[in-house]
Amino acid sequence: MPSANGHNGNGHNGNNGNGASRPRAEWIARRKAENEVGNFSQMHYARRGVVTEEMAYIAQREKLAPELVRDEVARGRMIIPANINHPELEPMCIGVASLCKINANIGNSAVTSDIAEELKKLHTSVHYGADTVMDLSTGGNIHEIREAILRHSPVPIGTVPIYEAISRVKRIEDLTASVMLEVIQEQAEQGVDYMTIHAGVLIQYLPMVSKRITGIVSRGGAILAQWMAHHHKQNFLYECFDDICKIFAKHDVSFSLGDGLRPGCIADASDEAQFAELATLGELTKKAWERLGKTVCAVPRSRDRTRHARRDPSRRLLQGGGILLDVRSQVLFDELLLQGGRVQPYSSRPRKERLFRCRGAPCHSEMSAGN
Repeated sequence: MPSANGHNGNGHNGNNGNGASRPRAEWIARRKAENEVGNFSQMHYARRGVVTEEMAYIAQREKLAPELVRDEVARGRMIIPANINHPELEPMCIGVASLCKINANIGNSAVTSDIAEELKKLHTSVHYGADTVMDLSTGGNIHEIREAILRHSPVPIGTVPIYEAISRVKRIEDLTASVMLEVIQEQAEQGVDYMTIHAGVLIQYLPMVSKRITGIVSRGGAILAQWMAHHHKQNFLYECFDDICKIFAKHDVSFSLGDGLRPGCIADASDEAQFAELATLGELTKKAWERLGKTVCAVPRSRDRTRHARRDPSRRLLQGGGILLDVRSQVLFDELLLQGGRVQPYSSRPRKERLFRCRGAPCHSEMSAGN
């Protein structure tokens, strides 16, 4: 088993010159040969009492008992984003029992599209301590850029599939469930470890945002809202959620249930729309668990939640063992270990100093939030 000394992002550990090393290649090959049910989810193995190589690696890295990691994954209180088509990955986890993790967003735009530049962003992100990276590319060559990122990344890579889906149609109104499932299938086969799915934005919630000051600030949420308002139909991601679960189980992809109706300002915080979506995300989390998927739910950082703590659906989700992501507009640097003006990489920080632990809920902070 490769040493769990933490990633360095330089791809030198056994690198053949074509990308990062492949520490999971043997594990995955053996698992594919032995698996007869077609479900490669870490939760699938954990619920059968199996401690996978990824769980053992993470236990060493987090200084936890392997059995604890397995049990937390089985309960849905910890996820291991580790697509079986991403052998370059050095396994990590997000959960109550683990350390807080930091995500960095990269990706091209309509005005710039360069693989070398995205790989530079990836290297910089990992070098300065990012535990996961999201490719939010919206410009050209999305598939090629993502392939390069995956083949060079030792950390989990996430995406928002609807971004690529809208690049395949002329108008948002032309989106279909089949186009979305095609994109999700392709990204899963390519090796994407986790995907943001805005399946909680339902058509009956749209009138609830009419009184908001900032409306719908989530790009994915706004896209789906426009589609539903035009077609007068339910969110196709919600309706084909079972199909997405099957794809995710086959390739061991983790859900990141996007908060498409998160508030954009304090005045809009804790409103009816936000709580309605959170309740739906809780329902979808349970459905994903039933199908042996892995789920985290994105929620906005506490702006005005203390006033409504008793009716906050996120409390019920946590009580049920769910994982909430703490999405914020930028990293609060007073919560990071700064030494000499530089954020120290994950592997070089003492355990008690790497990152703060969350109070009652795991946290997976984002350097920028645009989903």
